[in-house]
Parts: sequence; structure tokens; C-alpha cells
Amino acid sequence: MNRSTDISNSGIPDRSDLPAAFNTPRFDAVQELVLAAAADGQNLAVIGAPGSGKTALITEIFCRSVDPVKQPAAPFTLSQKTLILSPNRRTATSLRDAVNAKLVSPRAGVFSQTFVAFAFSVLQSAAAHRGELAPTLLTGAVQDELLVESLQHDMTMLPAASRDSLQLRNEVRDLWRVLDAFALPAAELASRVSDSPAVDSETVAKWIAAANSIAAAQRIAEQANRLTAGGILARATELLLSENDVEFELPQRLLIDDAADVTEGQLALLAACAKRGIQFCLFGDPDLAAVSFQGEKTRLLTAPEQELQRKTPGLRVEFQRFVLPRVYRHGEAIRNTLNRIAEGIGVSGTADQRQPRVVDRAAGSVVADTASSFSGEINKIAHQLRKHRLGINGVKPVAWSEMAIICRTRSQAAAIVRELDFQDIPAVMLGGGVVLSENQAVTDLLKQLLAIITGQPLRADFIAELATGPLGRIAKVDYSRLRAAILITERRNSTPGQPVRQVDSVLEELFANPNSFAPDYVDTPAFRSILRLAKLWQRANSQREDKTVRELLWTLWDGAEVATALQQTSLNERGAAKRYADEQLDAVLALFFAIEREEQAEREIGEEFITELLSGALPQDTLAKASQQDTVHVTTPHGVIGESYELVCIAHLADGVWPNLKSRGSLISVPTLESLLRGENLSQNTRRDTAHDELRLLYLAASRAKTTLCFFAEQSENSRPGIFWRLVQQNQVTLPETALTLRETVALLRRKLEANPGDQETAKQLRVLADAGIPGADPESWYGMRDPGPAATRSVRLSPSALKNAQDCPLSWFISRFRSPGATGSALAVGNLIHKLFEELPETGLSKAYENLREHWEEMPFESEWQSAAELKNAQLMLENLRLYSSTATAEGWEFLAAEVPFEFTVEGVTVRGKIDRVESKPNPDGSLSLRVIDLKTGKSKVSKEDAKSNLQLLSYQTAIAHGEVTEGQNTPAGASLLYPRGNKSDTRDQEALTPEKQQEFTETLQQIAESISGTSFTARIKHHCGQHGGSECEIHLRQAVSYE
Repeated sequence: MNRSTDISNSGIPDRSDLPAAFNTPRFDAVQELVLAAAADGQNLAVIGAPGSGKTALITEIFCRSVDPVKQPAAPFTLSQKTLILSPNRRTATSLRDAVNAKLVSPRAGVFSQTFVAFAFSVLQSAAAHRGELAPTLLTGAVQDELLVESLQHDMTMLPAASRDSLQLRNEVRDLWRVLDAFALPAAELASRVSDSPAVDSETVAKWIAAANSIAAAQRIAEQANRLTAGGILARATELLLSENDVEFELPQRLLIDDAADVTEGQLALLAACAKRGIQFCLFGDPDLAAVSFQGEKTRLLTAPEQELQRKTPGLRVEFQRFVLPRVYRHGEAIRNTLNRIAEGIGVSGTADQRQPRVVDRAAGSVVADTASSFSGEINKIAHQLRKHRLGINGVKPVAWSEMAIICRTRSQAAAIVRELDFQDIPAVMLGGGVVLSENQAVTDLLKQLLAIITGQPLRADFIAELATGPLGRIAKVDYSRLRAAILITERRNSTPGQPVRQVDSVLEELFANPNSFAPDYVDTPAFRSILRLAKLWQRANSQREDKTVRELLWTLWDGAEVATALQQTSLNERGAAKRYADEQLDAVLALFFAIEREEQAEREIGEEFITELLSGALPQDTLAKASQQDTVHVTTPHGVIGESYELVCIAHLADGVWPNLKSRGSLISVPTLESLLRGENLSQNTRRDTAHDELRLLYLAASRAKTTLCFFAEQSENSRPGIFWRLVQQNQVTLPETALTLRETVALLRRKLEANPGDQETAKQLRVLADAGIPGADPESWYGMRDPGPAATRSVRLSPSALKNAQDCPLSWFISRFRSPGATGSALAVGNLIHKLFEELPETGLSKAYENLREHWEEMPFESEWQSAAELKNAQLMLENLRLYSSTATAEGWEFLAAEVPFEFTVEGVTVRGKIDRVESKPNPDGSLSLRVIDLKTGKSKVSKEDAKSNLQLLSYQTAIAHGEVTEGQNTPAGASLLYPRGNKSDTRDQEALTPEKQQEFTETLQQIAESISGTSFTARIKHHCGQHGGSECEIHLRQAVSYE
């Protein structure tokens, strides 16, 4: 006959002298009863609200069991074999640290474990007894990889897009968990569900097909002696229940933390332990059952006898129940908020723990506020974090690590960490792991490995990714310039009449045979960097027959020479730079671990495995300990199980986000199968149950707060607070969005001083900040405040094509001179090609020029084929017109002298430098030459004949000839022409020969231009230039600054 005893709030004397923390050996009356019952060897079920002392009781029971000297007043000698079980590794580690902090001598060995670790120790004992190897863990990421291919074949009833989706793989892995939890082989699922009248045939067919995929994956895993976490639990349970000669090293007592989160598989393991007479001490709160979100609904904490008997029929176990009556973690304000949240949660067995007595009623506060945007929400959160860090307005200063931001999803947590980086608040995302396929350093390494293993060369598109990624570290703009430089080099080195190699072909050849390229093939840092990558690739590729995959990976990673820089950034920097370095290092380390696991399991690491890593979407499992640096913790509710913080900010309680009432398992209905296997009414899995699960997560998150609890949501056109907001609406206040940073303080003070220049107090505050070296506080650094000094007297350099722009509008010249170059289109590319062919035309002839035109035409960046075809006809017509022009010029006695002639001359401190497209000559009677300049214009627009007479560009060319920059000897300029070959026939705009008068006039113009552009200000010619072009580039610079309006 089962016996249970309930001890709750009634009859407990008031102890006003109770401590508010649990690092002391003093306990209230109910807690003393729990300790006594544990010492008496009874099975216990201890229920208590968050902060009621459950963790303190667990550590105290353990400490008394192993160190009776610690508590001489209450010797505890019943057992020296006590084990603590926790739902996750982080909680187990925290409990281990708490125990060692209380013991006189820290205890060696692993006495605080997860359920899976405990089950694995059972498997290890059995394997050692039989002389076999113990199985290894099959992680979620590897499960995902095993399921990818089989689901394509088995789940044919779903659309192709669904078969390839992460959602389907998640649901199938959840189905795998259910099969393990109920010890049901995947191959036997069909016989269990085929005749169920409560489920439609389509759903049953999905279950069976998914089970077939799981069975195929299980066969592969079994060959490598690997089990899932659920499989390890099931195998250990089977061993403990079976008749065998293995002497298992089992504890005499199990202290189970968060027992409300015990899953079906863990419950079966506990039932097997109970059959062997192990004492249980269960601790938890039914309202904190976070795993119910995954479909788990065990009632071990509230009905332990029935649940254990359900798993092991005939098992008779008696439990004594206790309800802890007091809460010590937080004050009445936070407790009242938690009570409102808990009232909406469906009762699971008991609700006695929902109204505990608060020891320190005055402690703590609760606030809630909305923002008009996500960034505004982050600003409000940042203000609260920094206020508590600095101890402003009477708030006790709090370390960053004593603050937490809890949001509903992992993606939101990642976004908040990024935003806090910009606020200069150190933050780290807890929980999860590294998704290899989302990290470029990893994907670049994997793609190189894949090419090495398959014997494939690297293609140009991947070379671009590699060069501009974290391993190549070439800026994208520098890579674009490198491609342009390669094209110019290839054209310069090409043999006349032979096609020029395309840039992609050159890059692929570079990686195939880097030693054939000289280091100064293109003399730029970008080329030297990509040449280094190519030589590294060649070295790794040459080692593929002699090295393991892990050794090849190390060659590629070490040779990239980025590890040291990333490590220094991680150790010495803050904010986004540190986070980026941490992410890269963590991801590459996870990749090495993934490769190492495969090698240790003696499995082939080939194309299939690397392809699976590249397509995987699940985080890699990790045993790495979380950072011990003082940082704000950003996580989901599951990441704070067993934790507590002085300040908790619950972010983005938005409609559709928290709560998320979308149905779970919508593709293959896993919750329905779990209810069926549990023997429940299938109609119980409702939207109401989902809302209760979401409330439990909110209750879990809010209950972590010790001093301050904040709720935030966005109220805008795109987002609004969710239905849970009504639970905290009575605490709504208006919180500031100021970030409380020195940068923001400087901005506010400068704004005040701008509005009131005579404000001496504000000026003094800015002076204090300036003397402290705070950026932006010193007026000398303010825009427009520094004396520009006298006008510059340095030499002015101009190109011929810029003279007109500088004369028309100095401001426009300045903008065009110093702005980033825009994208170059097809018109410029065609113009450059026509110039080159015109230069070669005297030697090649028209037919060869046509041939060369067609060979180079594929390099032209046209957006469509019809545009390319139309422009090709125009280009061919331009070549014909240029041939006719050359014939006419020859008939008039002009001979081709040179093309692309460089020149440079200086007049009155003004230097003009450029190139002349074409120079033609005609002999004079005295033996000298008359030289004529031809400037080729392939565009559609033309200058007027009158403007050509005073064209500054042509005048600069004739001046260059007069200065002897083109040929040696006394040669005279004989005029210049703008040649327009576009259209049915060529056209020219002519300029007469340079005379001394025109030379003097040109010199004076140069001096005027130099004066207008050599100073510190640049005049806008509104009447003649800027005002004539609506929306011109000058316009934005003519508008008054916003800060002065």
C-alpha cells in the first residue's frame, strides 16, 4: 500500500530572522523536515516556487551525506553514495560548484550529472564487464546529416520543398526522440499505429515513412556504435531491468533537480533505478515544466508513485511530499507578477506552491514599457542595464554577469547581442552551438577540402568568395580593382591578333599553377594576398595522398595565417570585433571536432560527409564551458534553467512571437503520436495547451529575477504587444531610451550649448569631459570650428578632362575628385575597346579590327542580348567611320604619328597631366613637323562648333605639343579636333592652331582655375551650373545642415 504525506504552508511558525540567501546552514521549519526525511532514507517529492530553497536543500543533503563533520549537530551517515541529476549540463555544473563551495574539502569525481551522463556510465560498466567498447553519442547535428538523404526517398507524400526543409528534419528527429523514449523500435511503429481508429490513414502513413528514414539512419549509427541521447537512456534502462551478471556502480540516493522536466525516457530510467531500491529525492515546480513545450508531459513530481508504476508495472514506491512555504529570491512585487502569470497555467497535480510567503516584502521592483521600434526597445533595455551597472538613482551597482536578457527565440537573442555591441555593452548568447554552414570561414575551408578530395579545380566564383572572405581578407573593392588590373595586364601582354584571356580563366589558372605567375604580375597587395592563397591551396592539394583530412584542414587553416589575429582580437577588443573573432574561432574549432569524431569512429570522410556539413542547419554539440568574462547573458528561457540574476529583462513580448501559438509538429503530427503512445485522449493537444506551455516559459524567465524584473515590447505599425502583455500592463511606466554612455552625454551637452551658447554650466561640463579625453567633447574637434588657416600654396594637378568641370563649378570638381568612383557601365567599356582598336587600325586593317572586336565583345557588361547585338552594330559602324577618317586624313597629307601619348607640363604652378588619343603629323618646308591632335569621343553627345574653338581639353593638348612633350625638335601645334565616329558618318569639331594670344589666355584660365580649387572652400556656381541641374550632385551640399535648422 502506497503512503504519502503532504506538508504545506499550514502550521509553520513565522521566522522573521530567516536569512535572505542560502549560502548559510540555517533553514526554516519545513526545510528542516525535508532534511530529516532525507536522512531517514525516505523518498521525497519537494515542491516549491522559484527561490524557495530547493537548490539549497539539494546541496545541503549532498554535503551532509559526504561530510558529516560539516554539520556536527546533525550527523548524516546513512549513505556515502549520493548522486545529483540535473536536466542539462549547465545546471549540473552549477550544482557541482555550489556543493564544492560548501564542503570543507572539495569532492573529487563527477557527483552532479545529467540523466544521459548517468545512463552512459551504466553502459560503460556493462561494456567494461563484457570487454566491449561503450557506444558514443549521436548528436543532433549528426542525426540531421543522416536523415537528409533518406527523407527524400521515404517522405514522397510531401512536396519536394518540404522534404528538403529543416522543419521536417526537426520533426523527424522529434519522432526519433519519442520512439527512444517509449523504447519502440522504428521498424515496429507500423504494427503499433496501423489499426488506431483515432488517427487518419494519411497521418499514419507519414509516421511509418518517417520511421523508415529513422530505421535507415539507426542502422548507419549502430554500425558506428553510436546512440542518440534517448537511445542511451533506453539502452541503460534495458540493462538495469534485465537479468545479467553485471555489477553496476549505482548510487544509493538520487537527488533530482527540476523533476517536473523529467522526460519519458528519463522516467523509464528512474523506474529501473527504483526497482533496484535507490532512494529518490525529487525537487521542482510543476509550473516550470519547460520540456512540456516539446510534448513531454510526465507527472513524476506531482504523482511519482503512479508515474513510476506506469513505466514498471507492479513497482510499489512510497513518497513523502513537502511544499516549501517561503520565497527568499525576490520580493513581493516580483512574486505578485509571478502569481498572475501562474494563475493562467493549467494545474498539473497541485497548485499549493503558487502562494508562498515572501520573506523580504520590500525587495525588488517590476516595470514594463513599450517602444515604437525594435531599436527603441534595445535602447530602453540598454538604459536599464547601464543604470544598474553604474548604480544610478540609488540602484545598487550590479556586475554585467548578474544581468540577463531573455527572449523567445535564438535568432532574437543573436540580434540583441549584435545591437548591444553598438551600445558598448558586453553581451554573450548562452545556449545552442555553432551552425557550421552559417560560418564563412568554415564553408571556405570545407569547399577547399571538398575540391581536394574530389580532385576538382577551384572555380572563379568560389575564388572570389575565398579571397574576400575571412581567410583571404581582401576588401571587395580591392578585389574588383584587382580584376580590372588583371584584364589590363592581359591586354598589354597579349599578342596582336590573339584573343585576350578572360579574368576568370586567369584566376583559375593562378590556383591551378601559382608558380607560373611572377609576384609582380600585378603589383598590388591584393594580388600578393591571392597568390599566397593559391600557393597554400597547391600545397594542401599536393598532400592529399599523404595526409588525413584533419591534417589537410590544419594545413589550410594554419596557412591562412588568421588564427593569431583573431585570437588577439578576441582577447583585447570589445563589441562587434570581439564577437566576430569569437564566432570565427568557435566555428573552426567545432569543425575540427566534427572531423575528429568521424576519424575516431573510423568512418570515411569523403564527399558525402563534407556535403552534409555544408548543408547542415543544426548547431554542433559542444562541451565547451561558457565564457567566464563579466558579460550580460542573452538567451532563451531554456538557457536560464537553474539560474538567477539581479536584473532580468524579458524582451519582445510581441504578438505572434511570445506567445507563439502555432501548432507544433504540423508536418507529421508528432505530438499526436506521443499522446497515442501515452494512452491519452488525442483531443487534449489543443491551442490552449500550447498557450499554457508558452506561459510556463514566461514564468520560468520571469522567476529568474532577484531584484528587478523588466518587460519590453514593440508598439508600432508592424508589431504590437502580445496577449501576455495584459499580465504586466499594470506595471507599465515610461522608461528612458538614453543609453547612458559618454558619447551620448557629449551629444546632449553639445545640443544644449548649441541652443544656448551662453550656458556656462554646460560649457564647464564639456570642458571636464574634454580634459578627460572623451571623443567629441573638445570644441577643436567640432565640424566647422577649426581655423582652416591660409590658402594652400601647393602645386595644383589637373587632368585635361577635368579642366572644364573645374572652370564651371569648383564645388562639382571637388565632389567628382574625391567621391568614390561609381559603377562603370557598358558605354565606358565599349569606348575603351574602340580606342584600342582605333590605335591598332593603321597596322591591322578593318577586317582584322572587326575580328578583334567580336573576340572582345563577350567581355562587355551588357544587361541583355538585344542590347549587346545593337551596340555591336554601332561599334562596327564606328570602326568603318574611323577607317574612312584615316583614309581622308592620309589623302590630305596627315600621317599617323602616335597614340595614347602621355604628357605633363607645368604653367605658373599648375601641372596638367594626361594622354593624347592620337597625334598626326604633316612635314613643313623647313623640315619641322606640324602636329594635329585627334581626341576620340565615342559617346552620343557632341559639343557645339563654337565651344570647340575654346575647348580647354584641346587647348591643353596643343600646349603640350608647344612644350615639346610629344616629339623632340621645333614642332608646332597645327590644331586639334574632337572626332565623333558614332552614327552614319564621322563628325569633327575643330580648333584652330594655338597662337601666342590663345596660349596666354589659356595660361590665365589655368591660374584662375587653380585659385578656385587650391583653397579650403569651393564655390558653387549656382547660376551657371548647380541651379541648372535639378537633383545634381552639388544640391545636397548646398542645403543647410539639419542640426542648424
